[in-house]
This record gives sequence, structure tokens and C-alpha cells, in this order.
Amino acid sequence: SGNFATGFGNSVVGFYSVAYKQDTLTNTIYLRGVVSNSNPAITTVGVLLFTLPLGFRPSATVNFITTVGINSTNYMAFGSINVAGQVSIFRYYDAAGVIQGGLPTGDISVDGIYF
Repeated sequence: SGNFATGFGNSVVGFYSVAYKQDTLTNTIYLRGVVSNSNPAITTVGVLLFTLPLGFRPSATVNFITTVGINSTNYMAFGSINVAGQVSIFRYYDAAGVIQGGLPTGDISVDGIYF
């Protein structure tokens, strides 16, 4: 997995650990796994989850939509991966359907992200 930011790591048993691989035929990078957030809820927009190593970073910023799990309920979240390989979440929808900046305590999926 990449280098996790403070308070983030691989999720609990039952989910894949965060991993990445490169399809050398198409030069496509694939991510999978679930990141666990043990921090209290973060209200800052742009929360760094982890950093991909050299050779696994995009040549331009990649935006993605994913899910954050809070108490067994999933909510939509918006994130990006920049050219420095920093995988971050910027905003998410809360239980009331209101978009919030930052990230709640919970798990974040990176399954299916590719570039």
C-alpha cells in the first residue's frame, strides 16, 4: 500500500487492504481496498489519505467519486489523486444529504479507481 497519512490505515478484516498495480500493456494504474480513518471527523476540505509511490502516480490530476462508510451506512464522497500521488477526499454527503467539506470518521473505498 502507499504511505498512509496520520490516522489512516488499512480497514478491518473482510475488506481488501489498499493496493495498487500497473497493467504494463496499457500503462494503467488500478487501486483497490478500503482505508480506515481513526481520526475524529475532519472538517478541512482536502483530507490526505495516502501517497502513491513514484511510478504509480498520474501525469495529471485524477478526480473520482467513491463511498465513505459511517456506522454501516455508505455515503458518496468526492476525491482526487494529484501528480505527487496524494490521494485525498474533499467533500462528502452526510446523512441528511447535505454536502460537507472534509471527512467523517469511517472507512473510505478506493476500489475501482484507475487512471
